[in-house]
Amino acid sequence: MGDVEIIVRLKEYPSIEKTLIVSVGAQQEFSAYIEGQSKIRLDREATYTLKGTEEIVGVVEYSISDPALATFTVKDNICTVKANDKNILGEVVLTATYNGADYIKSI
Repeated sequence: MGDVEIIVRLKEYPSIEKTLIVSVGAQQEFSAYIEGQSKIRLDREATYTLKGTEEIVGVVEYSISDPALATFTVKDNICTVKANDKNILGEVVLTATYNGADYIKSI
């Protein structure tokens, strides 16, 4: 990204010119991931945060794929996931939704 200066002159009258400043480049694309552990032991908890290429402004909504395996709470866009204490094992998919896009992490 940056600016380019272009000088335009009339062919028949080169003394008449105009300088144009053109901004080139595209806005950086936003990307993000869920930061946190990939495993939680039974009856333990871990925290997860959505990290992006730009500051996260606004609300991040979290959900999990299987409430029988874990529960979660959210405070200040930080999600705390607690594994069940019923000795039921399995994989939970944590989804963070921000600005209409979904970001996932398998736990």
